[in-house]
This record gives sequence, structure tokens and C-alpha cells, in this order.
Amino acid sequence: MKYIYTLIPIFVFLSCCKKKQSECECKNYGIGQGISQPTSFYKEVGYSYDFACINPIDENEIIYYLKDYSNNKFQIVKHNFINNSKIVLIEKKIISQIHWNKNGKIVFASDDYNIWSLNDDGSNLIKHTNSNYNLNPIWLNFSDTLVYQISPDLSNKRTLVYSYNNSIIDSISSMPIEYSTYYDNNQLFFVEYSTSKKIKKINLSNHQVSDITIINSDNLITGITYSKNKIYLSTSNDNIYQFNLSNQIISKYTCGCIWKYYKSLNSSFSEKYILFTKITTQTDNDIEFQYKGSIIITNTEDFSEVEIK
Repeated sequence: MKYIYTLIPIFVFLSCCKKKQSECECKNYGIGQGISQPTSFYKEVGYSYDFACINPIDENEIIYYLKDYSNNKFQIVKHNFINNSKIVLIEKKIISQIHWNKNGKIVFASDDYNIWSLNDDGSNLIKHTNSNYNLNPIWLNFSDTLVYQISPDLSNKRTLVYSYNNSIIDSISSMPIEYSTYYDNNQLFFVEYSTSKKIKKINLSNHQVSDITIINSDNLITGITYSKNKIYLSTSNDNIYQFNLSNQIISKYTCGCIWKYYKSLNSSFSEKYILFTKITTQTDNDIEFQYKGSIIITNTEDFSEVEIK
């Protein structure tokens, strides 16, 4: 099902209404001092956005996941910045980063742990899996070759598979990948599904795995992407970091804290823009906490940023 509607013009994509990233300021959105509470105290409310990605052949378009809790609607939406229009591609609950290839197809994992793809006009919905727990799909080299994981029980017992036209062409056992990003020529950077905080690289042609770096953070890694010889990664209740592959230096890219943190990173095909979800949390009584996600896009050349939602 597809819906089309028009937005009031807000900005021309990263050419006006830019906002420079400030120094490390983290507003306290609650009335207390940001004491961490169990996750049961947190509730996502209103309109919340996540899993955004940029069109690899047109950087004036993005796709994101809209969670409308007021109306109980969950949609994958395509947003065009030139005509300020939105197209709802499908109404479906999803649990993974969306990926878009150069042939106009997107892929995602639904809340029943199956892998789906459809065209970026909302047509040709295809279900690629029917069993087990299927996780973290991406298009290899932005082509029609699909890479994802199969787990029997959602533990770290995971097999990495890649397929073409719904036929598995290769698999690698004991590959517990939590987040991954395309690097170059059948290679991926990835974060293990563990507490090791290691970033690794895998060559899918020869199955060779190598260590890249270890992240010194007390928080879980929540997203990873690659751009211009740098790996960007987000951590829960913390910052976005960039790791320079040339000089092996890790530095802060955007600052965060328990009230404002980041997840679901994605970079443009030209490697000029980084897209991510910003989670903001607020409370009126220090007991119940409400949070929502918005989409931020940053320019890696001048570090300007725009909040899309």
C-alpha cells in the first residue's frame, strides 16, 4: 500500500538552515541529574524515527522508519528534499537498519525476524526467509547480493550468509555480528555480538577476519558506518566517535549522554554525509522517562548538521 502527501517546505537539503555542532554540551532533559533507570522505566512516545539511510544514487532522498504511537502506525517512508514530499512505502514493524542498493531496492528485517525487500517506489515486496531468526540484512557492494545472519536462538550462535535471487551462495559459521557496514570490494567492517567492543573486518571472498581496533567505552555500541577512511560508531548513553584508519586515532564526532544519545548510523555513497538517529529523553518526575528518535544528517566536510525529524 502506498500513500503520497506533501510537506510544508522546511529547508533545501544541507544548503540552508545549517546548524554547527556545538561544543560538548549535553542538556539535562530531566528534573534530576540523569541517574540511569532500568529500561522498564522508559517509554517511547508520539512520533519517533529510526533506521534512516541515504539513496546511494540520489543524496536528496532518504528512507526512514516512522513509529507513530498516537495512531499505532509503523511505516517505512521515503523523503525527497527537492519537492519536500513523502511516500509511505509500506506499513510494517521492523527491527533493523534499512539498506538501499543502487538498483532501487531496500531491505530490512521485520519484527518476526524475517528478511524482506521491496522497490523504492513501494512495489515488488519479497519475503526472503521463512525460518529461524534472521537478522541485520545489507546489500553487498550496494548490489543485489544480500548478506544477513541466521541464529537459532538469538544468541551469539550466528551464521553469516549471502544470497542472490533467494539462493544462498555462501555461508560462514560462528560469525556473531551485531552491526556492520560496507567497506570495499566484498569487505565489511563489523562489531561482534559480544561485550568485547571490537571492530573487525571480514573479506567475504576468502572469509578472512582481522581486528581493527577496540573501543574503550563502558557503553554498548549501537551503530557503525564507514566514510572517507574513517569508521564512525555510536554508543548507548554516550557519543559518536570516529576512528581514523590512517593514523589509528579515535576522537569524538558528536557528544551525547544519557539524555541525548545516538544510534543507527548510515553514510552516503559519496561519503560526504553521515545520517543517524538522535534519541532524546525527558521526565517530569524522575520515575517515568519518555524518549523519541529524530533523524540528524551531518556534513563530514564542514561538520554542519540538520535535524530532519
